[in-house]
Amino acid sequence: MPITYGHLLGDKILKKLGEVVKSNIRKNDLFFRYGGEEFLILLPDTNKHDALNLAERIRKKMETSLFVDGRAVTASFGIASFPDDAEWKEELLEKADKALYVAKERGKNRCELWDETFEQKGRVTDKLSGFLTGNDLRDTTKILTMIELTELIKENLSKEEIVFKFLGRLLDSSEGRYAGILFIEGGKIYNQLWRKANDDNWIKFNNINNRLLNKVLKEQKGLYGIDWDEVFEYDVVKNVHLLYSVMLVPIVKDKVLRGIIYILAPSNDKEYKFEDYNYVSVLANILAMLL
Repeated sequence: MPITYGHLLGDKILKKLGEVVKSNIRKNDLFFRYGGEEFLILLPDTNKHDALNLAERIRKKMETSLFVDGRAVTASFGIASFPDDAEWKEELLEKADKALYVAKERGKNRCELWDETFEQKGRVTDKLSGFLTGNDLRDTTKILTMIELTELIKENLSKEEIVFKFLGRLLDSSEGRYAGILFIEGGKIYNQLWRKANDDNWIKFNNINNRLLNKVLKEQKGLYGIDWDEVFEYDVVKNVHLLYSVMLVPIVKDKVLRGIIYILAPSNDKEYKFEDYNYVSVLANILAMLL
């Protein structure tokens, strides 16, 4: 808004928006700016339908109380709820963002509740998100990783050899510490292979979060974020238990779930986000072709 209307008028609009929102939310609700023209309203202990009613009140108040050049200033809303729509904060934000995208796509000045049919919706740039980060070294590593993995098709390698090379390149390009492939048949895991960063051998890894794994198996959708449940290492320097950021990415071939890529990185070094998930999803498609 400040860019579109100029700083002084933009500030007036933002001030009015703040007044409208604050007059409609409770004391324990949170309202803050999330981007250039985007804001978040966090509503504790509120179901999605009550959140929708609140959004509608704010939307209607905005379009009847503030005008620029004779035109109403309007707002669009995307709504998602915990735990109905998402269990992780990153997933919740992503789904609210996609619902907002749909609201804008359907004509703006409207509210949309998250719906499973929005899954494939998103900004045009989302499909490229995670590839071009602006960090030349990381971008080059990711591009080379995809090229090298694609080249494996020409080599006469066993499944284990393919997975070994895949996990090595995955750990390098995703900044992970542990990575594994869980092979699935008939909805059940029948084998798994694991590697650790900077280790040229297979390892045994038993610290899988079964709750997250079962969620992916059930919904056949990946996830990413901080694993607050599974704590298996200790940081002796900081004298604290080490939390891990994790990604679980489905490997799908011929519309059947064939496996899951499971990656872990110390959360104080790396916190996986949508961009990382998007990138590994492409690698998962390459692996599906190789296996």
